[in-house]
Amino acid sequence: MKSTALLLALTTATTLAQGPLLPPAAPAPSMKTLAQIEARTPIPASPAIPITGPHFTITQPGSYYLNGNVQVASGDGILINSSNVTLDLNGFALISTAVVGGITNNAINLGAGVSNIHIRNGNIIGGTTRIAGPPVTYTSLGWNVGISDKITGPSENVQISQINVKACRLGISLGGGGSTLSYSTASGNEYNGITTRSGSITHSVANNNGRSGITTTLGTITNSTATGNEETGIYASNGSITNSTATGNTRHGIIAYRGSIIGSIATDNGGDGIFALQSVVSDCRAADNNTNPDPFIGVGIRWTGGKIHNSLADTADPAIP
Repeated sequence: MKSTALLLALTTATTLAQGPLLPPAAPAPSMKTLAQIEARTPIPASPAIPITGPHFTITQPGSYYLNGNVQVASGDGILINSSNVTLDLNGFALISTAVVGGITNNAINLGAGVSNIHIRNGNIIGGTTRIAGPPVTYTSLGWNVGISDKITGPSENVQISQINVKACRLGISLGGGGSTLSYSTASGNEYNGITTRSGSITHSVANNNGRSGITTTLGTITNSTATGNEETGIYASNGSITNSTATGNTRHGIIAYRGSIIGSIATDNGGDGIFALQSVVSDCRAADNNTNPDPFIGVGIRWTGGKIHNSLADTADPAIP
């Protein structure tokens, strides 16, 4: 009897000691959504049949992104008519199917006076064809300019990164101040590949363009390459060229006017490898240039009114001191 009472007491105590059987409520979300962190506006892909552009016009500050390729039969691809805009091509392409290269039909056209624009991560493809020579010729189709602010007026503080521009009349052309172009490529364009008024161009490539590869006025060009362009590979006026390479360009490799060329290499160019006009050349190398002596009589390094430091050339005019 005593054993039964003891067992009953222990069972009752154990039952009374148990906690609640229902699970606790789920915790409330503690992280922000992507839309809360960076509100972004999608730009839709083009319809199956390409339309007359512009495909999309940006009129408000903010962040925009492509969610598919855009093809335009004529006119502009995307107009940016607002300052403080980020445009992410999201790996997609802006493509022109126009049968004639237009005067104003740019893949990305920046409106007059806009500033603080960032364009990144995608491709711009025109229809210009490069016909092997000599001389090399081009048939202009599709986009007039890949990215431009020169039709309506220069823009300020434009950043371009990881953009590839191919087969337009002009690749990238920026006339405003403070532009920054990095990790980008311009190839097979009828005229210049990359042209900026000021700012910086870095880790970029221009090849097989119908005129110069990379040019700047009042800006800097660093860690960049120009190959197989029909005129000068790399040119800076009142600017600097550093740690860059020009190879196999039909005319001159690297030219600086009232600037500097530092740590750069020029080989196998048709005219001069390095041409310094009232500029400083330091720690550079030029060899095997003058590959196209008609109409050029090229040398490794040619300099006029400048200074040469610690540089090597197989030929020089005047002789390197």
